[in-house]
Amino acid sequence: MSKVSRKIISTLSAPKPVAPYNQAVQVDRTLYLSGVLGLDKNTNKLVTGGIVAEARQALENLGKILNASDSSYENALSSY
Repeated sequence: MSKVSRKIISTLSAPKPVAPYNQAVQVDRTLYLSGVLGLDKNTNKLVTGGIVAEARQALENLGKILNASDSSYENALSSY
């Protein structure tokens, strides 16, 4: 039986989580992200400008977490 590797991913380039969870967890070759919001990393508050600005910021934050795990949008799938 093989051993499963698990690694916590954390980067200062993206906002801290607003609840007790990690920015991402890598289990073997799968990266799990959750709760990525349109927050400013310096204030941990939603960016101003409404839903478009918040969505753009959330996607930027997601990209920074992907980069911290040596991944990118090219490798991303959605469970949506």
